[in-house]
Amino acid sequence: MSAPDEQILCGVCRKRPANHHIAEVISGTMSIRDFCTECLEASGMDANPAEKEIKPGSVCRYCGSQPGPTGTDFLALALGEVRQSEPICMNCSLEYLFFAQRELSRISHLSGEEQQARLQSLRGEADEHMREWVVRKK
Repeated sequence: MSAPDEQILCGVCRKRPANHHIAEVISGTMSIRDFCTECLEASGMDANPAEKEIKPGSVCRYCGSQPGPTGTDFLALALGEVRQSEPICMNCSLEYLFFAQRELSRISHLSGEEQQARLQSLRGEADEHMREWVVRKK
């Protein structure tokens, strides 16, 4: 850990002070990624993903209802990618998170390479689960 008066440098460029600190959880382990503003913008990640505006006419990608605020796609983050999630309503968001958490809890015993492969397939499985879930709940 850094001393309180020691400035943390950006984890990407290692030149400028980090003024954005993004938490990510991979295989149950939380880590903090430190970014300067320039590197954060270059990464495409939003410093305040929960405050992202919803475009007029947007609908939930699964059920077609009114979406809530979009955030960072956490399964993409677990794979080392940085991208915003597509519009999704609160109900679908909660079900998606429930499904993903349940599946992620089942891979902690796997090797890093096996976890990476499982995460790749989990994205497609999560989308399939959501399509089936929406049909069942109607």
